[in-house]
Amino acid sequence: MKLHEIARIVHGTIYGQKIFVIDKILPPDDAGKHDLTFLFDPSIKTRAGAIISDKKIKKKNGIIVTNPKEAMYVLLKTLSKTSKKRDISSLSLIESNVALPRSCIIEPFAVIKKGANIGSRTCIGAHCFIDEGVIIGENCEIHPNTTIYKNTEIGNYVVIHANTVVGKQGFGYIKKKRYERLKHIGGVSVQDFVEIGSNVTID
Repeated sequence: MKLHEIARIVHGTIYGQKIFVIDKILPPDDAGKHDLTFLFDPSIKTRAGAIISDKKIKKKNGIIVTNPKEAMYVLLKTLSKTSKKRDISSLSLIESNVALPRSCIIEPFAVIKKGANIGSRTCIGAHCFIDEGVIIGENCEIHPNTTIYKNTEIGNYVVIHANTVVGKQGFGYIKKKRYERLKHIGGVSVQDFVEIGSNVTID
């Protein structure tokens, strides 16, 4: 992979040789002249041929980013997905008017209701239910058996682990002749770079 290709992924500013070819991504102490590393502290010495940091490093090729840790997360997550086969299973149910790029992975028996919007390179696991009008950003991982109800917006690079429910009706009640559930208004918004564990309910 070339340095300018990595710069596009992490949205950084490149300096040095744009076509510098990366052999491996390694920690600063282990990286050699053909490798890429991340420097969270620019004072650390490294033999790496290319560096991602928040400052320009003299006599090196590199990419300047605002947050090197965030850039590392984005790059490693993106590269980990390249080995997955991009496929929309014929056993999934996708209703009309769904925005679904071909770069997505939709596993068997997932249900995506009309008007949903799924971002590029997002994976929807088996037996997931995505309700009407739900928005899911780019590079997300929605693990199997997750339910996301309407009026929910998921940001980019979000991971939701298995058996989680997002956007369900809450537990507000009022006592009249009997207890009646309060009508909930509004929705749920999950920001970028959030990870939600298994068996979680978010109202």
